[in-house]
Amino acid sequence: MTSGPYRPRFWALGGSPNKSIDIPVTSICLALYVCGAAIHMTIFQLNRRRGHKFLFNAVMFGFCMSRIVTCSLHLSSLMHPRNIRFAIAAQIFTAASMLLIFIINLLWTQRAVRSSWQSALERYGYRKTMVGALVAMTGFIFILFFAPNVQTLTIGEVFCGIPWGMFQTLTTHQIRHAVAALPVPALSKSSHSPQTTPYSPETSFVQACIGAYMHHIRLIVPILTLLALDTELQLAETSVVLHQFILAFCAYIANFGNALEETSHDQQVHVRADLGRQILRDALQVQNIGRITDPNPRSMLVPFFLYGAYAGLGDYQQGWSYLREATTLFSMLKVDAVSWYDQRAHSCIFWVLLISERSYGVRRNRPITLQVTSSSPSPSSTHASGLQMLAAVFQPLYEVFFVVWNGSSKGCSKDWLLELECDVWTALPAALELSNEAMANLRVS
Repeated sequence: MTSGPYRPRFWALGGSPNKSIDIPVTSICLALYVCGAAIHMTIFQLNRRRGHKFLFNAVMFGFCMSRIVTCSLHLSSLMHPRNIRFAIAAQIFTAASMLLIFIINLLWTQRAVRSSWQSALERYGYRKTMVGALVAMTGFIFILFFAPNVQTLTIGEVFCGIPWGMFQTLTTHQIRHAVAALPVPALSKSSHSPQTTPYSPETSFVQACIGAYMHHIRLIVPILTLLALDTELQLAETSVVLHQFILAFCAYIANFGNALEETSHDQQVHVRADLGRQILRDALQVQNIGRITDPNPRSMLVPFFLYGAYAGLGDYQQGWSYLREATTLFSMLKVDAVSWYDQRAHSCIFWVLLISERSYGVRRNRPITLQVTSSSPSPSSTHASGLQMLAAVFQPLYEVFFVVWNGSSKGCSKDWLLELECDVWTALPAALELSNEAMANLRVS
């Protein structure tokens, strides 16, 4: 008897090799995996151009490529049964693709547990949920040993996989938070170094912030829709810019008067007195140079949210730099970079930034960046009556006014001032049909 290697009698997937069965089936699988690799890479590249790094498609592309190699080697081994090298290589790539399957299942399980089972985690806590998952998995194992048929065996495997996926996900989550809580050396606490493990706010808190924005703030600052916020929340862990977008948004809401307290009372979310400052510090620790070098709507809104958070804390001096950054990035925007950023959103953000900048410039004698030109969106394109009224008040205060207001020029006539005053006073109609929030904001302005 010759020494090895020997041809495998049974394949890891497929059982005993049979040309009449294996060649047609493997050929079909090969074609499907080729199509799958092309589709997943296309989706990944399209999302990458829009600023999304959707890793699921990248991992699925790797899985399809490993399966393509496996199927090709399997066919070669069937056509050349005496060449053992094909069989060995096929088994190696089969094991590699199984590892990718475990990674894919772990990623999808993490996303499913965080989105669908968050209420159970908040109600019972991580310890009880993990213990419950282990107990359930122990009980479901008996189904595998007493299954009378294949259907029952399949059901048992599914039932075992659910608590096992929960246990893996929660264990990973706890380890990540434990590492984040470790003491950091003094040299790494510099304000110039980014946070290694970014803080992730609880889903209930983020949902409370979204609810506060939709019920109280969107009437005044209509720059985002519920669909846009849900989209950004689902993709928050795919990039640093997206993660900072959610943190900056929460800091903006937490420091916007008592809007969060009113919404949190209905959702039973505890709001600490220092929560606004804490979430702002967390947002500042998550920094990425791509926010400046590759500007898009979400990277432009991050400094606007930071400005609003500082303004809510009364620190307008620090917030001014972020407002200037937001207006500068707005002029550099790639309009088609984000799916939810349409023409209406562009118009709303333009007028919100213009009103914020000119309002602050009047109070603090600061210059302005945004100008109203023939290509600027009209206030009516915002479809928001409160925002249109504010735009009408601040639109007459153009750049010439700020040159005079800031003392850069002395050339100011009495007639010009009277005309400007008349434009401001007659900007609004006598009767206003606005919400209480929009009316209060308009009267203050």
